[in-house]
Amino acid sequence: MSNYAVLDSNNVVTNIIVADADFIKTVGWSAILYTEGIFVQIGMYYNSEDGLFYDDAAFTKINGMDMSDTDSTSTTDTTTTA
Repeated sequence: MSNYAVLDSNNVVTNIIVADADFIKTVGWSAILYTEGIFVQIGMYYNSEDGLFYDDAAFTKINGMDMSDTDSTSTTDTTTTA
């Protein structure tokens, strides 16, 4: 079992689930596997370039913190399933 953020067509998180990879493939959802320590909640925007989830579509804030001046590195396993 792993943690997944379910995305809509605009890469916005619509749900957060714990599931088997086989289940994600079966239902055909667009989902991102994320590891412990990655902050994500419903309504956040997924940035496929760095593998992080942001509060805004411009990818400038995470959990209210301004990220535009930081050099962030992702620890997300960005396995996307469709």
